[in-house]
Amino acid sequence: VGLQEEKATLSSSLKQIKENYEKTCDDLANAIATTQRLQQELNESKDSFSSVREELESKNKKEEAMIETNKQDKKKNEEEFAQLKQQKEKEVSSLLQQIKELEATIKRTTQEHNNTKTDLQNALASSQKEATQNEKKLQIAKEALASQSKQNDA
Repeated sequence: VGLQEEKATLSSSLKQIKENYEKTCDDLANAIATTQRLQQELNESKDSFSSVREELESKNKKEEAMIETNKQDKKKNEEEFAQLKQQKEKEVSSLLQQIKELEATIKRTTQEHNNTKTDLQNALASSQKEATQNEKKLQIAKEALASQSKQNDA
């Protein structure tokens, strides 16, 4: 009977060990499957991360290139603006000089005009005075002639 009990105990223990072994194998198979699934997800995440990183790096390079281009364009525009400003300042300076020269010419011409006007007014006054004197002389001469003509007739 002792052997029978021991055999039954061993058989029960063996059955329990076999069940535990099968359960452990199932757990291990599940763990392996889960590990493989997680490894696959990790690989996909790494690929996705790499793609996103490459895309961001590419965008950053493009943005940096655009920033550099904008800096160069800005510098070029500032240089062109400075040149145009300098050119316009020269043009304005030249125009101001021309205006000064024209103002001086106008002033001189006005003075000459006024002098000529005064000379003409003086000449006119002199001519009118001379004409008045000549008219008086003519009148005197006419009267003298008329008087002589009367004396000659008489």
